[in-house]
Amino acid sequence: MNSGATFVRMMDKVLAGYEDFADSFIDDIGTFSGTWEYHIEHFRTVFDSLRQARIVAKLSECSFGYGELECLGHIAGSGYIKPVQDKVSAIRKFPVPATKRQVRSFLGLIGFYQKFIPQFSDISVPFTDLTKKNAPNKVKWSDTTQQSFDKLKDCICSDSVLRSPDFSKKFILQTDASGKGLDYVLEQEFDDGRRPIMLIAC
Repeated sequence: MNSGATFVRMMDKVLAGYEDFADSFIDDIGTFSGTWEYHIEHFRTVFDSLRQARIVAKLSECSFGYGELECLGHIAGSGYIKPVQDKVSAIRKFPVPATKRQVRSFLGLIGFYQKFIPQFSDISVPFTDLTKKNAPNKVKWSDTTQQSFDKLKDCICSDSVLRSPDFSKKFILQTDASGKGLDYVLEQEFDDGRRPIMLIAC
């Protein structure tokens, strides 16, 4: 039996019932609250559950009271989620691909953050064409490909942010279909205007 999968199932049981303020990813646990008072209470609840399960948390690897944290290539907290800056910088500096392998590398890097890019499936079509099985290893770079390359970079480098949903407000779903793909944008109205909650391209 896979030890990692076993540990994940165990953590799911340890945190069962606390989904509103705690979550785990492998051996990391996140606790999130609306106020500092609730945060202290939620910490106690999580630590009590760990204690009952005889799980030890190493103090030197714990962080407390942060407004935002880095997790899985994202910065999350204070009602938003956005890409980490070192990944954004890597995308910004990515050179024009000359080979099929380099195109795949760029798509892998930018594709990880496609949820921040409206109409990602449409914009990335020239790149998927370059990586097809029968496409030559040395890519033929065109003006259209350059435009897509620049647009993808601009989208992810222009302070891309998704808001956390407010379930007391109504949701707005926008769809956009074309022969190249289908895009969904889930939005809500905030004090500073309509903002995206989730973008899906398929």
